[in-house]
Order: sequence, then structure tokens, then C-alpha cells
Amino acid sequence: MAFYDSIGGEVKKFALPSMYNYLYSVLSLLNVRDYAAFSDWRIAVYSGLGGSQLVLNDSDKQFLFEQFFFGYKLMNNVKLISELPEEQRVPYIQLGGMAFYYASYSFAACFIYLHNRSVLATHSKTYRNYDIVCDKLAFPFNVTFQYDNASWNTYQIINGSSEFPPTFTYDRQILNRTALDGFDYKSGVLSYLIGTNRWYWEESPLFKEAMKEVRRTGYQNFRTIAARQIRDTYFSRMPNANYLSCLYRLRGKINYRDSLFSLYDLRNMGFNTYAKATRLLDVMLEVLKYFSLDIEAYFKVRLMGNNFHKNMLEDMITQTAGFSFSFPEFQKNLFYPTT
Repeated sequence: MAFYDSIGGEVKKFALPSMYNYLYSVLSLLNVRDYAAFSDWRIAVYSGLGGSQLVLNDSDKQFLFEQFFFGYKLMNNVKLISELPEEQRVPYIQLGGMAFYYASYSFAACFIYLHNRSVLATHSKTYRNYDIVCDKLAFPFNVTFQYDNASWNTYQIINGSSEFPPTFTYDRQILNRTALDGFDYKSGVLSYLIGTNRWYWEESPLFKEAMKEVRRTGYQNFRTIAARQIRDTYFSRMPNANYLSCLYRLRGKINYRDSLFSLYDLRNMGFNTYAKATRLLDVMLEVLKYFSLDIEAYFKVRLMGNNFHKNMLEDMITQTAGFSFSFPEFQKNLFYPTT
């Protein structure tokens, strides 16, 4: 949460905090962890809002699949860490925190992306008319809730921490594994961070065109208002590009913060006992479960009804090289572990 507090820009103002705030407020009202009841409730809420179903093109489907798929993969990583013996959890709790953060980010990206298509014309409209737009969204983005444990904000940098490896080994072949329970979570986090950010900035022709125009007009700082207007003119040629440019630009910003986060020792954040570490992992996993169920409920109502798994996930997975698994069975094991 150290780098969560330091995030700036539009996503801090709109997407992530709103999703967290909503989930915490919902979880505070739940006395029983009944996943089926929660899912039915959210489906009823979204069904009651009306509106036509969204039609997705191939680019939309690919984006949503990648975000949702990695969200579930990372959520599974939190589960694997939470199942370690107590004495092994503290050294890995930082990895669990990173997996939790980026799984949440993936689910939030799915939700905001769909709202951006149906309600928000451009990213600039989102930023200028934030309060007005919130009233039009099916999701209660203007809900406020604050976690009252002061330990979230009491952290310090520990140089050379011996409990967390300073470097990762990134093996591209690991991404092709079909058994998710054996997935290497360290490489999973890195692949999620590296892949989309690198592709967008290195391969997007629209970004290259916009940069050339900015330089021709003498705007050396790509973040100025004038330069942003030029950028938005180019990006307006592609649906959702304003939002995507914001999303991936922020993704690039957070990359270096991950390395800083690896130097934070959670024992100095109030989690200095196995019991507290266990509780933190349990809470992260529980929030992710409700998070994913809410996104799935919205998908079911606005995208393809009861054929959600078949039409969006299973069919798409069979068409995506390197990924193949039975999503309903995987989800069942994740929410209701077999004994």
C-alpha cells in the first residue's frame, strides 16, 4: 500500500480508489461470506439499472480477456501464498501484496474500460466532469470509505532487506504453463507489468505519430496541456485511446515503484507477527474474491448474460496461444477449495 498511496494522475482520482472504497464499504456490511448470495445481489443491482448490452470488437475482447485472466492468475497467487505454513508467509507477504495490487488493478481496468465505452466519451471528459459523470455510472464511484488502521501509513524504507530477493528471474516460457497452481507468481507479476506497457509504447503507431507532431510544434514536454491536446487529436482516431493512454502511461510510472516496494519490510508496518501476516493475506484474498465476483456480475448483465464463461473466457482462451484451462473449474477451486 506504500506505492498505492503515492500514485498520482487520473487513475488515483477516478479508478482505483473508487473501486477500493466501494469494496471496503460493501465488505463492512457483510456478516457472512456467502459468495453465491453476493453474486446474485450484484447481478440484481446491475440488472435493475437497465441499459442495452455492450457490443465488443476483437480489440475490446482481447483487452478484457488479458486483464481478467491475469487478475485471476494473480488472485490465485495470493491464495497460494496464504496457504503456506505460517513461518513461511512473512517473507512472501510482500509478493502477496504486489499480486493483490495488480489483480485489483486488472479487475478495475475491466470495469472502467467498459464504462468508458458506454458512458465516458473521452478521458478528458472523465477528468473535467468527474462529479457529474459519477452520478451517471452504474458503479458507485463516489462512495467514500477509509480504512482506519494507522499501520497502513506507517512504513519506512529498509535498505538491503534480507527477507525479499532484490531481483526477479523472468522466464517467458513460464507464461505457457497450463497448470495455474504451479504458476510462478514472481514471473507472473513481472510478465503482467512488462508485457502491456512495453507493447503499447514501443508498437503503437498513434503514439509515435503524436510524439512527432508534438516535437514539430516545439512542445518538448509531452505532459503540457498544449501537447496533450495534440496527443488526444491523434488518439481520438482509435476508440478508447484516451483512456488507454492514461492507463498505460500510469502503468509505466508504477513499474519503478515495484522495485521500491520490495525494500519495504512489513514488520515495520505493524505486521510483525505471523497472526497479523496471516490476517492480511486472508483479507487481501477475500477482497479479491468479492472484487472478481462484482466484475463478473457486471459482465453477465451488460455483455452476454448467462453465457459469460462460454462466450468470453473459454472461447477466447482456446484462441489465445499458450493459455488453456477450464475457467469454471478453476474458479470453483479458487472460491471453494477441495479438501
